Amino acid sequence: MSCEEHGMDDVDGTGPGFDPSWAPHTPDTTPPDTDPGRPPDAGPASGVGSGRWRLSRRVMLVLTVMAVVAGGLGVGLMGVQRKASMDHGLLVESCERDVQAMDSARTAFRRTVARLDRQVDTGTLTRADATLAKRWREARRVPARPAIDCDAGRDNTALRDAAGQARKAASGYRAKSRDVERVAREATTVCASYRRREGLVLLRRHLATARGVAARAGTGALHDPYTLTRLQDTIGTAARLLGSTRPDPDEVEDVDGTLTGLTGQVESDPGYPREDTAH
Repeated sequence: MSCEEHGMDDVDGTGPGFDPSWAPHTPDTTPPDTDPGRPPDAGPASGVGSGRWRLSRRVMLVLTVMAVVAGGLGVGLMGVQRKASMDHGLLVESCERDVQAMDSARTAFRRTVARLDRQVDTGTLTRADATLAKRWREARRVPARPAIDCDAGRDNTALRDAAGQARKAASGYRAKSRDVERVAREATTVCASYRRREGLVLLRRHLATARGVAARAGTGALHDPYTLTRLQDTIGTAARLLGSTRPDPDEVEDVDGTLTGLTGQVESDPGYPREDTAH
């Protein structure tokens, strides 16, 4: 059967009425080696096989776009990871600084307590005001240091919580420092007032005794009359302190100690007149 019988064009092998421009981009799928009359593919510059080359360029464009998008996503993910790592490192450093500040506040509080302990006489304070003495003991107590972990292996939430705990503890130590200062001032005032009252009571009692001893010593023949002279001078100093408005408690104690000491020396002098010989 001839080509004409089948309605085929013997020139180009197409059917009657076939228009090649109808599918200009349809690729030629005929293998080059199976058609001996087909010229070799000259590449994209030639008109032959242009449909196949145009399809390849589209595929390459799609692949290129996908690669660019994937690369951008990768760079963006790396940036997010880098920022997260930096934020975590900053949280670790912040937590460590807060812990150092807490330790400094605790050390400062302990030093404050040690300094005030030298100023407050706890025994005198207890006798003067038992309630205030209890407040003082509580105020001077150093709380235990909280265990706070700023290890880099902890997550951000745990680090933030640890830093907050350290800041809270530091604030507590500073508040206790202010409180112990306030209680110490009150305790110092109370102790001074108590010592002043008690000291004046003792000084009056010892002054009366010293005057009696000095008067009796004047009737005898002391081996050391200079001691009597010193006792008489101290009696005058004690009388002036008792007549002052607000005598210094330390001075009252000093004068009272000197007065009682000289009184005992005069009484122990061999020339001091005894009751059984004083006639």
